Amino acid sequence: MEEGLLDLLRGTAALTQLTGPRIYWGRRPQSRETLPAIVLTRLGGRRDSNLGGPSGLVDSLVQADIYATRYEQAKQAARAVRDAVNGYSGDRSGTFFQLIAIANERDSSETAAGGEPVFRISIDLTLWHDE
Repeated sequence: MEEGLLDLLRGTAALTQLTGPRIYWGRRPQSRETLPAIVLTRLGGRRDSNLGGPSGLVDSLVQADIYATRYEQAKQAARAVRDAVNGYSGDRSGTFFQLIAIANERDSSETAAGGEPVFRISIDLTLWHDE
């Protein structure tokens, strides 16, 4: 699933025009020169079952954190993420996504080393995919 989601996001021209290749799992380089950037974190996953046993589907929750030096940049990249994934169904890098949906979205900011602001928009994604 991780490779498929990364492939989907990095294959979205409207998004990579804003972030370049700076889409990471787990963490990002801490330099402000590496912004805007996106960090993906898997928050959990539940294997689906039915009366016949395991269905082969997983319901994963992934948080996409979009970081930028300006709020407008973060918002623009967040919209590109939303447009790329919300309602997506298909095969990417060997993972079949039955459905990707937006579960929640929130804005925040933090102060980087040196006192400069960094704006963050977090998007929670629900992904139904094969194992």
